[in-house]
Amino acid sequence: MSSYYQRHSRFFQFCSFVYLVPCNYNPRTDRFEETLSNRIRFAIFIAQAIPFWFYDLKLTTAMYLENITPIMVTVGTIEIIVYVSIIGCTLLNVFCKRRHIAKLMNVLFRSDWLLDQFDTIEQRYDQNRTITLVVLVLIMLSCVNLYNIRETHIWTLTLNMTLKMFGVSLLTLEYRIFVSAIGMRMEQLKQLLEVHRNGHLQERDILRDFIARYDLYVDQIRLVNRCFSFPITVVLLLVLLELVYLLFDCYTILVGRGWEVGVDKSYAHWLMRQTWQMIYAGVLLLLANACQCAKKKVSSDV
Repeated sequence: MSSYYQRHSRFFQFCSFVYLVPCNYNPRTDRFEETLSNRIRFAIFIAQAIPFWFYDLKLTTAMYLENITPIMVTVGTIEIIVYVSIIGCTLLNVFCKRRHIAKLMNVLFRSDWLLDQFDTIEQRYDQNRTITLVVLVLIMLSCVNLYNIRETHIWTLTLNMTLKMFGVSLLTLEYRIFVSAIGMRMEQLKQLLEVHRNGHLQERDILRDFIARYDLYVDQIRLVNRCFSFPITVVLLLVLLELVYLLFDCYTILVGRGWEVGVDKSYAHWLMRQTWQMIYAGVLLLLANACQCAKKKVSSDV
């Protein structure tokens, strides 16, 4: 395996445990392969997702679709369907695309004798700090949010939503690592050309190796889109819906109807809810930043 994968091996092991990654690294074959344990995990998690889907749907409908305007009822209905379905849809997507994801990992995270010599570039693409920061922020906000809730049914629903938020964050970070791996390989290819551009390209067949690897890693962009386009689109839809709620809250406060969003009952609770909703903006930022950086690296090598 590549040293870049080794940097994030613990993260991928956890993603494999919760079936966000459908395969494991096999040191005997030096490949990422699907095993029976992966399929068992999928069966367990999808079996658990079905009853929780009905429970969350019933509870959220009873709590959030009362005493709001018809427009917000429509928005709320869409949000509830998306929110309670996102985990199940993600698991099904990973299962259906498991062969493509394994193929993608066998290209991006296998050692490359020609490019791995530029291993210092990997440090700029190390996502461990981002992963640690995101996890710590989520844990801190989750603990504060759950601590301030006294009603049992609301506490249970909040816990379910918190777990879904962790799932969305893990999916986003996983996607970010895949995209960053492509950007890293492109920068290594650029460094390869800079090292050997002084008249030695044809002698050492560097140009041929560059073209072959460039085409290989560009193809992985299409494969990443194929594997992650559906769950990432669902995440982006969820982000937009949460931002609609944020705008609605701001509007009701400006027109003096803060009671509709609970400001008059507990300002601290309302502020906590806004902070929680801003996590979705952070998710959007993580996605956009990774894609933009990878796009720049691909374009600079064309």
